[in-house]
Amino acid sequence: MTRPISATLDTMRLGNYQPLLELASGGMATVYVARQVGGAGFERLVVIKRVHPHLRKDRAFTDMFLDEARMCSTIRHPNVVPVIDVVDGGNELFLVLEYIESLSLYALLQGAAGRGERVPPAIVSRILVDALAGLHAAHEAVDLRGNKMHLIHRDVSPQNIIVGTDGTSRLIDFGIAKAASRITTTRDGVVKGKLRYMSPEQVRQKPLDRRADVFAAGVVLHEALTGERLFAGEDAGDVAIGILVGDAPAPSSLVPSLTPEVDAVVAMALATQRDESATRRRRRCKRPSNERSLPRRRARLPASSRRRPAPNSNATAPRCRRRLRATSRFRRWTRHRLKGAPRR
Repeated sequence: MTRPISATLDTMRLGNYQPLLELASGGMATVYVARQVGGAGFERLVVIKRVHPHLRKDRAFTDMFLDEARMCSTIRHPNVVPVIDVVDGGNELFLVLEYIESLSLYALLQGAAGRGERVPPAIVSRILVDALAGLHAAHEAVDLRGNKMHLIHRDVSPQNIIVGTDGTSRLIDFGIAKAASRITTTRDGVVKGKLRYMSPEQVRQKPLDRRADVFAAGVVLHEALTGERLFAGEDAGDVAIGILVGDAPAPSSLVPSLTPEVDAVVAMALATQRDESATRRRRRCKRPSNERSLPRRRARLPASSRRRPAPNSNATAPRCRRRLRATSRFRRWTRHRLKGAPRR
């Protein structure tokens, strides 16, 4: 939720950055929309994630935060909001991220639920395909020496997927959750935070790899398609048991129009035994990831239309036009839903 500019905020200056609007404040940091000011009248909007002062004094937290931020700043992908600056000086520690006019997937789902609706399956598919592309790029990221960095998001959730007015969905806060985990664990070792999206190994506090992010994305996909919480309970213990047992209903049992292929993709992401190779998972996901396969409607083309067009044939033009129309509809839908909403 955005907050009006206070007198303190109006006079605050963080180096070359002037905070304009407070977007949110959590256990680790406060997030602002800010103006970056440079020479010769240069300025642009950015997002600042400013670490709370009391955490700034925690050397272990600060080192972990900066290490993750430096690694994440190397990710360059259309579906990941990039870190463009890291400021560590004096009493200030903050990240600077690219500003994207957008709304979180969480806000879209809440808005749809408030109207008694669900986000259309094709839109959900497009959003998750974008987010997964960003995840894969980060999982495969290498350093300047060509060595894999083994980055893991650790906090894939509707709050950390934003949908831009340009029709592109992006991940935010990549990797920063590792530092945040220091303040979301009690002295007794009980994990707090967005428990509903944690993988079984994360709940058990075991070593993590990319499969933890895949599991979380599966939970997000299930909830976005059905409009229902997947792992609900009266307390954290009930939620944790649900995650560890892995007894997730098929999405089509809640929304009959969804196909068995969609059920298979969700079940694969949520499998408690996830030792299948990444190559095989991608191969199995390739066909169901097509957004047009989501509704349970089948159409058979005339035989004359089923022949493969020759290279450079004009027969590909209708297919291109259909794709352009689908993209245009998606952008109109997102602009309509984002109109008048707080921006990220």
